[in-house]
Amino acid sequence: MNNKKVPTKADIEKLNILDLPRPSKKIINASRQKIRKARQIVVCQTTSADKSPYGGDSTAQFVFNKRKFFLNLGVVRLNELIKQYGLYEKGLTKRQKVEKMCKLPNADDIIFYEIYLHKYGSVEEFTKSIKASPPKRKRGRPKKS
Repeated sequence: MNNKKVPTKADIEKLNILDLPRPSKKIINASRQKIRKARQIVVCQTTSADKSPYGGDSTAQFVFNKRKFFLNLGVVRLNELIKQYGLYEKGLTKRQKVEKMCKLPNADDIIFYEIYLHKYGSVEEFTKSIKASPPKRKRGRPKKS
């Protein structure tokens, strides 16, 4: 450790990418497996009949389809969102409401909040689940039976 010099940021920037050491095969294979597993979870195949809010395929980068997400929301929840953002007009079809929601600059934030609500229910339930203490464990050795 005494002989090794710690590189500075300037030293690292001067290096060529080809001069950097190659990672071991074990690390490369492990990262490939993790990438494959992540792609199976995140990326969904899309077809014309697919109702998934996700777009892309196994070779493409993950894309979140706003239009499909808002179309898959229930009418009641979509109406609540439209009223909340002041976009409500009488006589709009669901597709017109979805178009208005997609045009919002913070549509991604709305989507992530809806996913959060779907997973945890409400902000109060989420904070309650964070503050909940784990069940107490029994102390000492287990009794012989």
